[in-house]
Amino acid sequence: LMDTLRATFVDPPTWMHGQAMSLWQAAFGPHGKGADVQSVLGVLMDPRLCTRASLNPDDRIAVGKLLNFTRTGYVSAYEFCVFLRWFGPVKGAMDRCLEALADGLVSGFVPAVEASTLLRSKRA
Repeated sequence: LMDTLRATFVDPPTWMHGQAMSLWQAAFGPHGKGADVQSVLGVLMDPRLCTRASLNPDDRIAVGKLLNFTRTGYVSAYEFCVFLRWFGPVKGAMDRCLEALADGLVSGFVPAVEASTLLRSKRA
C-alpha cells in the first residue's frame, strides 16, 4: 500500500508549483521524490527562508512530525506540499509553523486508521 501511495502522491511536478518546485528541485534534484526529515528541516531553516537562526530540539521534533505526518522518517513531495498549503508560501513557512505550534494552534494529527477506529461507533 505504501508503495502505491508513494507512487501516486510523490511526483513533484503534479503537486508543486513556482517557488516550492524550485526549492524542492534545487535541494533534492530535478526528479527528487523526497528526503529524510532532517534534510527537509535544513532546507526550510535556510536564512533566506526563515528568520530563526536555529531550532531547539523540541521544535525540531514537532515540526518534523508535522512535515512527516505518515511517520516514515521520509518527507515526500506530497507531504511538503501539504505543509506549504498550511504554512506557505515557502518564504517564512517555518516561522509561521513555529508560531502556530507556540500558540497551541497545531497539536498534531490523528492518522486515518486511528480516526476510523475511534469514530466507528459514532453516528454520522
